[in-house]
Amino acid sequence: MRTWLEKTGTIEYPEARAVDGEVNAVVAGSGNPGVVTWVHGFVVKWDRRGARRWVRLSYNSLTKMASWSDVVCSSAGAIWVGGSSKTSGGDWTFRVRRYGAAGATVWTSDWMGFKGLGGGCQALCLGKTGLFAGGSYQTAAAGVNAAAVKYIR
Repeated sequence: MRTWLEKTGTIEYPEARAVDGEVNAVVAGSGNPGVVTWVHGFVVKWDRRGARRWVRLSYNSLTKMASWSDVVCSSAGAIWVGGSSKTSGGDWTFRVRRYGAAGATVWTSDWMGFKGLGGGCQALCLGKTGLFAGGSYQTAAAGVNAAAVKYIR
């Protein structure tokens, strides 16, 4: 068994787990309170022997808030996480990020929904033609719709 805690006094909430093509384990979720965050998203990767390879924290630099809800891995070791990040306006973005096998950020997508009112990614699925993300987006002051987004490779 392996564990990870950002620092003493934080609470980490693992939300999703995945295994890549080299049998490395990846865990994504959120935690609070962090060293500089209110809520941070985290991704931790361990190799097949249980040695921690890397940890990545993410959050909005202004609001100090973000979280990851799901993670998927490709057979080549790429890692995608989906979740949300709170903007300075108080809305949440539908956030998807791709990490390379060594933990470098390859790209990030923040989507505010069709009317720019915010949203959140809750689920990911990696297919032959791209990455599929599911979640929700705000349509009006009290309306929320389901969203399905395809990211083409």
